[in-house]
Order: sequence, then C-alpha cells, then structure tokens
Amino acid sequence: MTPDDLEFLRSTEWLSSFSKTTSEEILNRCTIREYTHGQSVHKKGDKSDGIQAIINGGIRYTAVTAAGYETSFAVAIPSDWAGDLSSIGGFGKSHDGYAIGALRIALLSVSDIEALKRRFDDFYPTLINNLCISMREAFEEIDMILSTTPEQRLAWRLCDFCVHAAGENAVLFNQQDLAALVGVSRQSINKILQKWAQQDLIETEYGKLNILDIKRLREVLK
Repeated sequence: MTPDDLEFLRSTEWLSSFSKTTSEEILNRCTIREYTHGQSVHKKGDKSDGIQAIINGGIRYTAVTAAGYETSFAVAIPSDWAGDLSSIGGFGKSHDGYAIGALRIALLSVSDIEALKRRFDDFYPTLINNLCISMREAFEEIDMILSTTPEQRLAWRLCDFCVHAAGENAVLFNQQDLAALVGVSRQSINKILQKWAQQDLIETEYGKLNILDIKRLREVLK
C-alpha cells in the first residue's frame, strides 16, 4: 500500500476503533485489489474472502426483483469497511457487488481475521462492536427512508455518494438504480432530476450524474 493509502485507512472510523497496535497489524495484513467500473467484485453465494476497505470508487450491491430486473439497493463508499458480516459468520455473500468507478480496496482476508482473533484480545470484541454499529446505522437508514420525502432521500443519497469523491462530484448510476435506492418509480426520479437540472444543481449524462452545487443540494435535506 502507498503512504496515502495508509494515511487514509488510519483516518477511517472502523480502523481507529481498534488499539494502535492492533490497527497497525490489520494494515500490515491488508492487500490491495483494484477493479474497473462495472466489474464484478463478488456474486451472491460466493464464499467471503474477507473484509474490504474502500479506498477509491465504490461497490454497488444489487438484487433481482420479482419481475427479473437487477436493481441497486445499497453502496459502499470510500472509508467504508464492508463484508464483516459474511466474514464473521462464514456465510456466503448475500448480494452481487459491482465496482463503481475505478475501485480500489484494501482486503483483510478471512485467514488473517482468524489470526488476529488469536493474537489480539481486543480484536474480536471490537470487530463485533463495529458490526453492531453497522446494524444500528442500517436501522437508522430505514427510519430515514420512512420519514423523508423522495426528493430528500435522493438528495441524501447523492450527497452521501459524493462526500468522499475527492472533488469528482459524479455519480455513476442510471435512473433505475436511483429509483431502487430511493424507493420510488423511475418516472418519479426523472421528474426530480429534471427539476434539479433546471435549477443548475445537477447535469445528467447517460448512466451518470454530475453534481454542480452540492451545497445547495444539501439544502434539500432541511
């Protein structure tokens, strides 16, 4: 890993929850993997290969609807550590995952997780606590979905995607994906995007959105 990779990972909330000695050993054991946009990261049912820390890009998680359409329902963005549930429980991957943009991850393998459990007393309790935090955040996300308007939810999703984009405020999702993430029809998403485009908040391209004014977009959340 590069010095910038190490500095970035040390700044993440997940890693900083461990003791300094343990967190440095985690970094020593991580390996880098890279994927191109749209490339498969894993398939549903695949055996877990470990916990993934997103450094650049993102991972789009998809499911197949009753009508047979593949739809997005969640993403992992830079600073997220994902895959802890399947790695701890020994389950297969619950959903398909695809790279968003030029994806770069640091992988802590399942075998290294087991080695860290044996070597550091604080590792497993902290790992479980982080998993509990992730589950709580998932419930809070459900609560937000139930208590906000579609326009607010879309603004929240777009701002969330861009917050770690290193100045590149581009979201590589089509309208069907955004509709699934927000929980409304594609036609409803299209109306919101047209409104925002007229207000110069965004501009749309095929399969991509450019955020022109993220500060004003955040105002939608209030």
